[in-house]
Amino acid sequence: MYEEFRTTLEYEGRHHSDPDQVARDIARHEALAAHDWLELRFSARHAQDNGRPAIRRIRQGLRSRGWHG
Repeated sequence: MYEEFRTTLEYEGRHHSDPDQVARDIARHEALAAHDWLELRFSARHAQDNGRPAIRRIRQGLRSRGWHG
């Protein structure tokens, strides 16, 4: 979680396919969006190539929120 940039990360593992978990995930996303938070969601494919796909998405997301790194 990057509070300064209102950005949070969520890994979507296998348990996220459970209907109750899906409902909780949707509710959490709605609550975050209502407070202008960016939620970046990831799956196992983002961990490929030493996590480079995830790192790219995180950098892009944070830059969209004002980060200059």
